[in-house]
Amino acid sequence: QQYCTFDPAKFYQYVVLKDCIDTISINQSIFEQNQYAFEQLTEHYVFQDLTNSDLVERKVDFKQELDNVRTKYQSKPTINPFEYFDDLTDITRRIGDSHFALYRPGFFAGIKQYSPLTFKKTEGKWQFRQNDLNLNLFENYKSQFGDIEQYINKPISKINNMEVEVFIQQFADNISHMRYKNQRFTQTVTLDFGQTNYIQYLLNQAEDFIGMFEDGSQFSFFRYCQVNISGLNDTNAQEIFNSFLQTNPFTSQQVPQKQKQNLISQQFEDFVKQTPSSQSSQFTLLSTASNFKFYQHNQSMDFLFVISSSNPEPFKENMQILLDCFMKIKNSSRELRVYINDNQPGGNLEFATFFSLAFNPQQFPIWAKMQLRQSKLTMLLNRVDTFANYFTIFDQQGKIMHSYEQSGNRLENNEWSQQFFNSSYSRFFGFNLEWNADRTDIYKQFYQLNGINKNPDQVFVVTNGICMSAAGFLANSLKQNKMGTFIALGKQYEQLCAVPGGYILFYSTMKYSIFDIIYNNAVNYTTEEINYLKGVYFPHDGDMLTTVFRAYSYDEGEPESLQLIPTDLRQDITHDIVLDIYPSQTEVYDGLLDIMDQIINNKSITGKWGKECGNSNSIMYRINNNNNKSCEKFGCKNGFKKLPTYNDFDCSQRNDKWYTQQPAINYQSITITLSVICGLLLISLLVLIIIWIKKTKKNTTQQHVSSPVLYQE
Repeated sequence: QQYCTFDPAKFYQYVVLKDCIDTISINQSIFEQNQYAFEQLTEHYVFQDLTNSDLVERKVDFKQELDNVRTKYQSKPTINPFEYFDDLTDITRRIGDSHFALYRPGFFAGIKQYSPLTFKKTEGKWQFRQNDLNLNLFENYKSQFGDIEQYINKPISKINNMEVEVFIQQFADNISHMRYKNQRFTQTVTLDFGQTNYIQYLLNQAEDFIGMFEDGSQFSFFRYCQVNISGLNDTNAQEIFNSFLQTNPFTSQQVPQKQKQNLISQQFEDFVKQTPSSQSSQFTLLSTASNFKFYQHNQSMDFLFVISSSNPEPFKENMQILLDCFMKIKNSSRELRVYINDNQPGGNLEFATFFSLAFNPQQFPIWAKMQLRQSKLTMLLNRVDTFANYFTIFDQQGKIMHSYEQSGNRLENNEWSQQFFNSSYSRFFGFNLEWNADRTDIYKQFYQLNGINKNPDQVFVVTNGICMSAAGFLANSLKQNKMGTFIALGKQYEQLCAVPGGYILFYSTMKYSIFDIIYNNAVNYTTEEINYLKGVYFPHDGDMLTTVFRAYSYDEGEPESLQLIPTDLRQDITHDIVLDIYPSQTEVYDGLLDIMDQIINNKSITGKWGKECGNSNSIMYRINNNNNKSCEKFGCKNGFKKLPTYNDFDCSQRNDKWYTQQPAINYQSITITLSVICGLLLISLLVLIIIWIKKTKKNTTQQHVSSPVLYQE
């Protein structure tokens, strides 16, 4: 009987794959090391105290779940890795933090579940569309099971005896790593139903699908596994699997070169490479950067940003392109609108921060307020400069607490790590890379831009609820400060984007940090501490990412009760308009230009907050388009920050370094200067009048004057 011989061009049922993997085992030593590393690396997971709170939809007792896994396997001499890694992955799935994931040994990277069909909604009807993420797999499916293209674009009545949306939601709840219900739904429609990569996610035993179209015809198709593991056959499965296991890397006497963070980094890079490529007769492409494209609509002349990621690398060159785009907008007609397609996987928080600042120069804090969770590992890593510790830590008044440029005993860093903790969590802080040479100058230019001079009702942001991370930072900072109208593609999502306030760190980054400590900075650590660091490693080539910072509100004027909730867990920052459409991932890659054209041409989509009004020096008032064009309190003017009061906010003078880097606006000196100018103009005018009167009197009898009075005098 064959167990582990697979043809990569064919698809196999889950039970067939399981028969193979059930022949593989790991021993107690491998289990213990992996479990210990997982437990240590989750000590600094910043949401572990909230996984069972009322803020989340699916409650998970995180500590108890870890104890259950340890109890289940710790007495078994041999362990099925298929089952063990699934148990760990299921914990992260139910927690629903897309920034929190375990990556299995590389053996499992060759396994995926694939459906030739995915879903779309047209004119209120659910239909199948071809899975266009991998055309080779689609052709392989047709070769094995026959043509299914006749199923495409036909309204579906039932699937597996369920209404279509009921089926999708049930499937999503069993597989998706998204935190909230509607996010899971769209993630499944857009990505997860089409393909599941076993390296990170769970396979689904629901793989045979039958149903009926509205015209009465029937359909059936499969969502089976593709297995592509080099050299695997019936006799060597254990040997091949063992080749992905590793001994303690810290026993090596040579510090390895820091490599790219594997697996998930590659997935993000693959996504980013799919930069929008389609052209549309409705748009003119004005500028292209590594992570966005900038268009102008040919009819309305409005501007459109299509952001494919938040990773503008090389940083300085691409941020300069962004700055040039903003300058073009600022120098354009005051009436032109700006549209932002923010359906992207996140990346660099700096990009999101300065993008937001251009639309809202009053934004404060400029950098998101963050918290770090204390753990033994993070405290040791933060004692000296490491790859895991490269931030500039500061408070909101601009005092630098920690900088990578510092050296020596790192007193600032020790002060931060020891004294700035309150119980398990740090006090609020932000971070950036302002000390970095390729950032300093471009940062100052963004500070000095002082905005693009657009009103909130001229800004429109489109997301699909499953944009992630830095995309969420951008969306939340704009929305919380009432800058723009937000349009959802799909459902009324619980959030504008998923995980909009977490910052991740990989085990692979920590591993190189530990190497650096052991071989370059051991003098700063005790023998016990060094031995502890050497013991934190995975016994395989997989990886893990955890959310190590959690962000808080971008609106300092909110009630403090809201400001204490991490933005990752808030469900009150939502879209203004919902469009019942679900673009495919390929359509997202291509920039959604056709959809954006329809949105721009839809004149019924309007914004709430218009032009400035009122005459306060500190408080900004704007016209409320939804309330009879009344002049209402909106926010604080540039140079002032919000302070919450009882059910309202006040505006307080800013004196932080970021404001002082902007061009100073001295209203008093401007008033004095204008008064002096007006006075001089008045005096000059009086002098001219007197001269003119004198001239008139002296020349009442003259009929011809060939020269001005000054010439005669």
